[in-house]
Amino acid sequence: MRDYTLSNKKVLNNCYYETFGEFKQMCKNFFRKRKKYLPELETLLAENFHIQAA
Repeated sequence: MRDYTLSNKKVLNNCYYETFGEFKQMCKNFFRKRKKYLPELETLLAENFHIQAA
């Protein structure tokens, strides 16, 4: 889920893609180069998980 949050921020934030192919290519580029965003991704991860009973 954290990957999705960051990809949404980097790929979709205020961007318009003329075609679906352009959008798809930008998504592929993001996931191929996600090591570049590792420090930013680490800030989204928290060690204090809370489990709630259903």
